[in-house]
Amino acid sequence: MARKIPISAARKLSEQHRMPLVVIFGIAADQEHFCITTYGATKQLCKLAASYGEQMAQAVLHGTVAAPETEPQNFPDEPVIYAGERHA
Repeated sequence: MARKIPISAARKLSEQHRMPLVVIFGIAADQEHFCITTYGATKQLCKLAASYGEQMAQAVLHGTVAAPETEPQNFPDEPVIYAGERHA
């Protein structure tokens, strides 16, 4: 079974990046298991985040979205920082 990403992690991202709605899509190393964690700063945003998360899960489960057949080419080892991005 894949590990779950805690809601507290989604909340932390929300606060750090000033995004009131966060949906995290995590893929296990075996690429056969995934989890979706959602967070909304208000009850209304929680419901909306949950709806987005459910849509993502359904897309994956019904084959609308699938993992790539090969590893990405030229994938950087470190995160890429683009001009104009702000980091805390």
